[in-house]
Amino acid sequence: MAILIKTIDKHILIEFDKGKFDEWCIYLTKNQSRRYVPLDTEYFGRLKEFAEVYSTHKIFSVFLMFYHATDNQLNDDIFKLIDILSAQYDEYEAEIKVWFTIIYAGMIAGENKANAILKKELSDWVCIRF
Repeated sequence: MAILIKTIDKHILIEFDKGKFDEWCIYLTKNQSRRYVPLDTEYFGRLKEFAEVYSTHKIFSVFLMFYHATDNQLNDDIFKLIDILSAQYDEYEAEIKVWFTIIYAGMIAGENKANAILKKELSDWVCIRF
């Protein structure tokens, strides 16, 4: 059964649900279209594009603000922080919110997966690709 992580702008849903290996798969549904699993290449690719506009330092600094506070539970304070920080990105606010929420959820999933070796540290490695 799906667990709602966050609804953004009343039409974008981010959820945990059963995937191929465990219950920690992240799904994205936009505008009532088909639910899918966003790939690392999709969201990190977009963040890399945003880094070219807003600077790598700015994007990575925002990531670090919620990375350090992440543990194995969803936290409303971190969602609020992501919302506040995303407001800096003008017309891209909703999209930035989506990708940072998915990255946050991915770290939580990593912390909860029984056999995960890297836990949330995987996000460190992927972000270095910026």
